[in-house]
Amino acid sequence: MEMIGDEPKKEISLKTFEFPEDMRIIIPKRKLKKIIDKRAINVKEMAKINGSGSKSIYHYLNGKRNPTLSFIKKVVDDKLLHKLLKTNRVKFGHGGNAATAIFPSQLTPKLAYLIGALRDGTINFNGKYELCYVQKNIQWLKILSRLILQIFHPSNKPRIIVRKGYTPKMTVNNRVICEFLKIVFNIPIGRKEEWGTPDIILKSPKEIQRYYVRGYFDADGICGKHIGFCQVNLQSLKDLRHILKKFNIKCTNTISSRKLKSGKIFYSLYIQKKYWNSFFKKIGSSYPSKFTRFVQN
Repeated sequence: MEMIGDEPKKEISLKTFEFPEDMRIIIPKRKLKKIIDKRAINVKEMAKINGSGSKSIYHYLNGKRNPTLSFIKKVVDDKLLHKLLKTNRVKFGHGGNAATAIFPSQLTPKLAYLIGALRDGTINFNGKYELCYVQKNIQWLKILSRLILQIFHPSNKPRIIVRKGYTPKMTVNNRVICEFLKIVFNIPIGRKEEWGTPDIILKSPKEIQRYYVRGYFDADGICGKHIGFCQVNLQSLKDLRHILKKFNIKCTNTISSRKLKSGKIFYSLYIQKKYWNSFFKKIGSSYPSKFTRFVQN
């Protein structure tokens, strides 16, 4: 089974995204004071920049409150913002019990894979801020769990839940992770029929796209009589076909569809048989049984 590395990387310019106002970076007060001192302006001027009262700035400097992400974005450049997010945790609100995590400042193969795999997952904001993947293969859920720990370093660990009569699932309740995925990758809450390929993936280097496709295949790929993908979102399959062309892997000209009794339509994109070998060599799989099946063939 092919592992997922850390190279290449694409910078995520977080200044271009609007995150909730109560998102805060946990920065030691000495470090924050040093950052503000470099601006060579007083507290009143800093408050004016932030569009708030001086009291808020004093709270930040005294360590009574963690500064908001929107405030930090106003006082540092993009390079320093990335550095701060690599080394400091993010949380929401003022309380001390909220789960924290690191905000990725780079789109890596591991993160791209996790996004592709979300074709078989959901994020839920119904009071519990839950990221959830549902799959029968527990080994694959363990892989996803390790990736979440490596990428986000959450203060609370993911859980794998196995109950009789239900498909196993891996969940982590962490608002930081959910907000990041929702905003940066345009992921809708709950059902994802309208979720196409995230813009940031479409604009990424070919090697980043490779791992997105692999995650997509491991989540919603077909591996049997045919090799391909099955999804409710038609545009995402068209995007996959375009990405695979970059790797000289050809799919069938048509995307087939079938309508369920519920009225939901599923679309299927198949890879031409003579390109199966090329697909597994160039794209690969990190899903235990799919990879094993290919090796045996």
